[in-house]
Amino acid sequence: MNLFKIPYLAQLNIIKQLEFHELFLLGLCSRRSKNLAQCVNHKFDATVIDVIDGCLQVQSTGLEGNDVVKWASMDNPGDDGWLYDEVTDWERKIEFEFKKKISLATHSALCDISNISPILQVMCSMDRLWEFPDVDEIDNFYGYGISNDIQELLQFFNRVTIRNSVRLTDWPSFFYDISFPLASVDHLYVENSRELAGRHLEFFDVRSALFCKARGVEDHHVINFIRLWLDGSFEKLESMWIMMGATQNGVDIERPSDGRLATIVFEGEQFRFFVWKESRFPEQLEPITLRMEVEGREKTVFVLGKTYF
Repeated sequence: MNLFKIPYLAQLNIIKQLEFHELFLLGLCSRRSKNLAQCVNHKFDATVIDVIDGCLQVQSTGLEGNDVVKWASMDNPGDDGWLYDEVTDWERKIEFEFKKKISLATHSALCDISNISPILQVMCSMDRLWEFPDVDEIDNFYGYGISNDIQELLQFFNRVTIRNSVRLTDWPSFFYDISFPLASVDHLYVENSRELAGRHLEFFDVRSALFCKARGVEDHHVINFIRLWLDGSFEKLESMWIMMGATQNGVDIERPSDGRLATIVFEGEQFRFFVWKESRFPEQLEPITLRMEVEGREKTVFVLGKTYF
């Protein structure tokens, strides 16, 4: 490689001008080029496998991902096809297994070359879960859209273990069938919770949850939820945030069985439930928020645990 024939400082000056995807491709060439590419500091600390667009993204914590490399065309053909011979009238169906493996291979190579955390974050359409990478454990999952195939959803959530967080654009209408794997993740965020029924709340075993547009949750559901917490349920819960009907006010409560403290906040159309680890209530009861600019517009991001929404 002609790059290595020039002085080392000149090499560094050249690679510092490269785009991130160019550094990635350089690092694939050889061990020496990989070491050179790793000399450049970058702002990214995580990757995202975007199955929807067939590309691998990199991101900084709390920010949307930037595309690095694509592994599929825009029409994104299926995982199977037909071979046909006109002379012998021979026909056979074949499967293209590479599509479920190439994303993982690219992810592994990018994390290795760029010294990025190897956590697995996957974005996938809920009605195309058959395109999901060939892996049984991931850290974060973003499910886009709606699926009416209950068997496919059951198979997916029973097969794939999600270690940290789940984000869904829409709450599934048949929640009871997939309640155990979905309701027991650490962090849960649902953008459209119209199908969330108030009686679903008693099934959750999460650390934090945020439900937007939860029109099916009413005051008596919230009261029942609080009673269950006071009776000792939801042991690992740290925060519950529900955007529901118009309410206002707040109150602090203490669970008699173990002295755990919690704050209930009713504000506008939101119900918030925060469990404190301290032995007394902190002076500042407001949730942690982060204001940031996304595509030229200011956006408020809510921080629950280590998950940015």
